[in-house]
Amino acid sequence: MCAHTIPNVNSFMYLGSVITHSTDDTPEINKRIGIARTSHRQCKYLHSPHLSDVTKLLVIRALVMSRLTYGSTTWSIKKSDAAKLDAFSHTIWRCLLCVNWSDHVTNESLMRMIDGRWLFTHETIVQRKMTWFSHIARQQGFLWDLLSGAVPGTVRRRGRPRMTWYDNIRSSTGLNMEEAKHHALSRNRLPILAHQPGPPHLSSCIALRQLPQTLQSLTIHYY
Repeated sequence: MCAHTIPNVNSFMYLGSVITHSTDDTPEINKRIGIARTSHRQCKYLHSPHLSDVTKLLVIRALVMSRLTYGSTTWSIKKSDAAKLDAFSHTIWRCLLCVNWSDHVTNESLMRMIDGRWLFTHETIVQRKMTWFSHIARQQGFLWDLLSGAVPGTVRRRGRPRMTWYDNIRSSTGLNMEEAKHHALSRNRLPILAHQPGPPHLSSCIALRQLPQTLQSLTIHYY
């Protein structure tokens, strides 16, 4: 290209996201967790006793979680990645509730302390993927051909199949792609298996109802 040789690389940056030759999203997820952790540390005012927990949550959702979930609808989340995302969410809440590591508070005890308030988990990202999947299924364009593996001239390599983008939705809904497409075309929300936690936005609504009237007008819904 223009007398310049383009080298072959294992990964490169595109629109702020790391693209690898193996389509593994773990490096991108690790990078996003690092960026979100740095943003959280820079918000020194979150340790102020003059701010309520509800106000701190709004700040975290606007300044921290928005950076963590950038481009998350394209991720294929493995179990190890899901554990990292959930652990980061627990770290955020431990800071909000002033829980130190020396207090030996388990995650079960932490969930009781959270008591139904907004909690980010990897399922939050899966919910976003479900919404985007329904949109693409109704479009029936080139993106749908990519998701369904119907691109002409492509042959899967030998060996164990790699984790695909749809695997997260399949594990949460128990539906294959054609069944999920039927729900999308009918504009029905994809069902969640009983053992899966409820949609995060339901608990976020509970937390937002506790806002003073002066803050409700300034609330921005990110999830």
